[in-house]
Amino acid sequence: MRTIAARALVLATVATGVLVAARPAAAAAPLALAIVQPADGARLAGPTVDLVVGAPAAAGGPVRFTVAVDGTPADANGNPASPGSGGATFSVAAGGRTTVTLLALPAGSHRVVVTAVPPAGLAPASATFTITSAPGRPPWAVLLGVALFALAWLFMRRRMGTLDRSFGGGRRGPRADGDGR
Repeated sequence: MRTIAARALVLATVATGVLVAARPAAAAAPLALAIVQPADGARLAGPTVDLVVGAPAAAGGPVRFTVAVDGTPADANGNPASPGSGGATFSVAAGGRTTVTLLALPAGSHRVVVTAVPPAGLAPASATFTITSAPGRPPWAVLLGVALFALAWLFMRRRMGTLDRSFGGGRRGPRADGDGR
């Protein structure tokens, strides 16, 4: 009985080895551009975002690429390109990184896609990020706090002025008759 179990174990091991050896090798992943920054799913304070794009070292030379935000190509200044212009072409060295500054992004979710210009043969890369608020415009809570503080200051100032008049007409220091109350 022991030998039957040992033979079954040897047979199972050999069969597994044959299955592993017969499995085709995984296809190598295609070379692709990479969006290094912002990370996919990032929450950023806009409206300006620095997009860092990397190219694989195996690209063999400089890689030219285009950038599209929400389906609209970006121009050389990082603004949305005018209709029909097709956008600007940027460049990154093989194995290197480059930064493209995207301007005038409104609050909300955005999808950026970088696509290599032929004949590079690199797969495109994409990332989705969220602009939370545009700087220069404080959130409503800060404005409300400032307004409440200003109203409280004005109220206290007016109240203190009324108290000053009731204790001697706004004069400071001891009274003229020598009574320091």
